[in-house]
Parts: sequence; C-alpha cells; structure tokens
Amino acid sequence: MNLVKKILVVHGDAKMKRKLVLMLADAGYDIRAFTDGEPALETARNEWFDLAPIDARMPGATEFEFVEALKKIQPTVP
Repeated sequence: MNLVKKILVVHGDAKMKRKLVLMLADAGYDIRAFTDGEPALETARNEWFDLAPIDARMPGATEFEFVEALKKIQPTVP
C-alpha cells in the first residue's frame, strides 16, 4: 500500500513551479508538475492525485476552466 501523497502542481511560472516542487518533494510528497494545463489534465487521466494546487494565471486557460476539467476527471481532488 502506497501511503505517499501525490500532488499535481500546475503553475505558469517555471521558477515558482520549481520552488514548489522542491519544497513539496523535500517534504516527502510524490509530485507531478506542469506549466500548462493540457499535459496536466492528460496526466490526471492516468494517475490519481491527493491535491492539485494551481496557478491563478495559468497560460492557455483560466483557473476555473482548468478546475472544471480536472473535477470531471477526478471529482474528489482538492
């Protein structure tokens, strides 16, 4: 049984995304990180996540569009 929490990070700023990834990975989380929403959604179709912090200024879509699409794939992800 895998008890490590998986987090999907989506942030349009590559430097900020890297900082988040390093901080969360150092805390022991399994991270998948993206700067764009489409590849993040594709990953969400294949992997289950415990949390999905996203950037409010995501390129290519608004945060609300991304959250709606993610909730269709993984309805319980906070």
